Amino acid sequence: MQPRFFYATVINDKGKVGLMAGPFASEAKAREWLPAARKAVDDFDPRAPWYAYGAVGLEPAPGKAAPRGVLNARLEVPAADLIA
Repeated sequence: MQPRFFYATVINDKGKVGLMAGPFASEAKAREWLPAARKAVDDFDPRAPWYAYGAVGLEPAPGKAAPRGVLNARLEVPAADLIA
């Protein structure tokens, strides 16, 4: 079984899913980052209050690296919180 990676995510008003922060080793850690990630989206997208936010677990394809959260740098997610 592949390892599961967890992300703080957003689904916009068109149904597009964004991996905001992660990958994390646990759903709890992804949820810890949700408030900061949501605020970051609020800061640059006026439609953000109508988006859906949550945590998701993904199993990457064999041999593929886990995708990085697009807001990791902006949120200054510590490397120690992330799965390498």
